[in-house]
Amino acid sequence: MFSFFRKLFKNGVAFRRRSLPNRASYPASTPQVTPQVRELLNVFIGDHSRTELQANLRLSDRENFRINYLVPAIENDVVELTIPDKPKSSKQRYRLTEKEKKARQE
Repeated sequence: MFSFFRKLFKNGVAFRRRSLPNRASYPASTPQVTPQVRELLNVFIGDHSRTELQANLRLSDRENFRINYLVPAIENDVVELTIPDKPKSSKQRYRLTEKEKKARQE
């Protein structure tokens, strides 16, 4: 196997990693909101439990909802927990952040 790579390098062929754009070149103030998060934001009126949100979106898989909808919304600071100290509480509810409420009014 190593002889194969030696032949490539002897012939002047070298593998190059694709250069990716520098992360610093992207502005930090523009969060990338996925279509799933946009769909989640459309059903928000007040505080909701996870099951209410899932029912409104007609989703049955809890894990899919958490990974693709809820976690990205929380990470993008558009949804917040009503009990942030206890994220696994059975009484946990979710609401829009003040930042997102202001963005909706504009």
